[in-house]
Amino acid sequence: MLCQRHGRYETGGMERPLGQGAMFQIYLETVEPIISGLKRVGWPRYEEPRESSYRVGENERGLRQLLVQDPDGYLIMFAQSLGSRPATQRE
Repeated sequence: MLCQRHGRYETGGMERPLGQGAMFQIYLETVEPIISGLKRVGWPRYEEPRESSYRVGENERGLRQLLVQDPDGYLIMFAQSLGSRPATQRE
């Protein structure tokens, strides 16, 4: 849930940037339109797009991710699924 600031749920000092310590992840079919749109308006990337794998049970889940910061300091991770595969053995 997102709501306007009203004092009840504030967990720390309200100093800019307000979003310190919060990150939202949004899953999309593809991150390409986001990348293109941000580039078109000159919005800075917090981290460059990257591909990552995460172990989930006996599988690895691949994601393409892009991280940006909004004007209030909140981090927003845009992610698209690259599918899953059996996890590789790690020694």
